[in-house]
Amino acid sequence: MTAQHLERSALWHLERRALTTAQLRRILERKVRQDADAQQAWVDELLARFTRAGLLDDKRVADGRVAALHDRGTSARAIAMKLRQKGVDRATIDEAVAVVKDSDAELEAALAYVRRRRLRDKDPQKALQALARQGFTFAIAKQALLPPST
Repeated sequence: MTAQHLERSALWHLERRALTTAQLRRILERKVRQDADAQQAWVDELLARFTRAGLLDDKRVADGRVAALHDRGTSARAIAMKLRQKGVDRATIDEAVAVVKDSDAELEAALAYVRRRRLRDKDPQKALQALARQGFTFAIAKQALLPPST
């Protein structure tokens, strides 16, 4: 394992998809487990260099995930949890999720989830349970299941 090999591997992963710093760190650390002392410094230096160059940007990844998940009908609470699982820090999560935290945005996401899962055709109790499992409040879930006004 050389530093150049590690860099090529990191670039290959970044070409495939946007990763958070924590995700790329986990990938690279799996590769260097054999001689962790010397090669750990390579990982740290590589992550710092990629961050300075703009190849790694946790805020950009978080903003993209928030937009995509909100459009799919994911609640702000569930979005924040998914970002935490990706290794995004609390401040970046709070900043990214603030865009979709108001009640209008939550209702919009709940309506998207209701449409996608066709919950209006199902038993109202089961539909409410499905929305609750997705992290929506009872008030938002009840409002999302109301018949559309014409």
